[in-house]
Amino acid sequence: MSKRDKFIVGTIVGGAIGSILAVMFAPKSGKETREDIKKSSQELYVKGSKFSNKLSASTKNLIQRLWKKPPDKSV
Repeated sequence: MSKRDKFIVGTIVGGAIGSILAVMFAPKSGKETREDIKKSSQELYVKGSKFSNKLSASTKNLIQRLWKKPPDKSV
């Protein structure tokens, strides 16, 4: 995993943790808090799905490039 991918994963995880903590400590009713948690989890799912799709496409691209690369004959 590249530094860029690690940064993206860290950003998503950090954002999720921050969102959860903010919702838990906000002075709202239980119903409002549950609605906020539901909304945050749906947004996180969408972001995670987009990241997964990008990672999958990048991996497929890398595999295709590796298969096309001629073998190293300097062994």
